[in-house]
Amino acid sequence: MARRKRRGERYIDRWLREHPRVTFYISRDEYDEVKRIAESKGLSLKELALEALKNVAKFREDLEKRYGEGYRDGYDKGYRRGFRRALRMFIDDPHAFYNVVKRVDSYLEPMLIVHQCSVCGEPIVFTHRDGGGVVEAIKDAIGGKDFRCEKCRYAFAWYVDLMKKRRERESSEVGA
Repeated sequence: MARRKRRGERYIDRWLREHPRVTFYISRDEYDEVKRIAESKGLSLKELALEALKNVAKFREDLEKRYGEGYRDGYDKGYRRGFRRALRMFIDDPHAFYNVVKRVDSYLEPMLIVHQCSVCGEPIVFTHRDGGGVVEAIKDAIGGKDFRCEKCRYAFAWYVDLMKKRRERESSEVGA
């Protein structure tokens, strides 16, 4: 007798593939408790389990978001507090500040120079990272040269350019 060829996948096989089974074992007391909760909410056991899983996922996302925000806030707060403390220490006792920095990083040679802008009076701060510019700035300050902050240098350069253009315009008008 000839065997019939199968034409395709049976419905039940396709359904089982698309709906995988999840099985877990609980005690009779736990089962009764879960069944009672499901009945009180008017849900089947499957619906209750799915709702609980969704709620756990939502709770986890919310918790991770809150943790991330709290971590960032705490980090920022600690950073600001440490910065203020270091600044206070530097103002109160620069030598102690220097010793602490040297203890933290023995290869670092910190340097901080503060000078007033000769135009606006704002403090200009130079550090060890400014390189050779610090030495030149110190020479300029000691030599009594004009010492301008970045804003005043830009404004002064703009003003000089403006006056140059005005003089050129006036001289061209006089010559014409």
